[in-house]
Amino acid sequence: MNRERLREQVQAPTSLEGAKGGAGRHSTLVLGAIPFIVAFGIWDALGWLDLQSLRYVIPTPESVLAALYDDFASGVIWRHVVVTLEELALGLLIAIAAALALGVVIGRSDRLERSFYPIIVFFQAVPKVALAPLWLIAFGFGIGSKVALAAMVGFFPLLVGVIVGMAAMRREEVELMRSLKATPWQIFVKVQLPRAIPSIFGGLEVGALFALIGAVVGEFVGAQAGLGYLIQFRSTRLDLPGIFSPLAVLALIGLVLDLGAKAVGRRLMTWEGE
Repeated sequence: MNRERLREQVQAPTSLEGAKGGAGRHSTLVLGAIPFIVAFGIWDALGWLDLQSLRYVIPTPESVLAALYDDFASGVIWRHVVVTLEELALGLLIAIAAALALGVVIGRSDRLERSFYPIIVFFQAVPKVALAPLWLIAFGFGIGSKVALAAMVGFFPLLVGVIVGMAAMRREEVELMRSLKATPWQIFVKVQLPRAIPSIFGGLEVGALFALIGAVVGEFVGAQAGLGYLIQFRSTRLDLPGIFSPLAVLALIGLVLDLGAKAVGRRLMTWEGE
């Protein structure tokens, strides 16, 4: 009976916090929409000004929306969306697997972290997008070069997130687990990995967006399909609304990636706290 009362007392605030969290997320969505509305209003106002110099640089919102409608209604853009998403998914999976494997090993050893840190900083400082032509030579004009570039660009933010997360555990928790005769694997699963989840998903938010950029840049350099290829193709025809149409789709994909990573990370942190 006492246990049931205690459970009710513990769960009641949790339910209240959940309601507050839902209201907070709703207000966040509303606040997040305000900059888009303001930016769209400014964009539309620039079109009404009818400035001759802007007419050849920025299309009107109505023309971009019309181009978006035509692309989706005709089905032209779907093939390119599927190709870019395939490159992104494969590249991101490779980056996540490599970052987790290497980051866990480096992050669990102070000596390895000090040894690898200069190398990580060196490769992070290299403009990896400039290496796109080299990947094209190495992997050809097919999907391999775009996947490789997406994986490489997304790998380093993920690696840094994993290494930082591995160092986030508290020494008292480890000592307590060791006093309870816990194995290194149990310490890793029960203490270190849960502590690392916020940092890992923080790196994932950045790495996913970087991987998307890497895939699109690879399509700029050489491709036969993909949203980057579509932008490049339409730029040669000076089709400004047609250029902004896949750009809007790319922005939407990036937004979904960011929100998805946040949602999954929040859910895992909630689950670990239950």
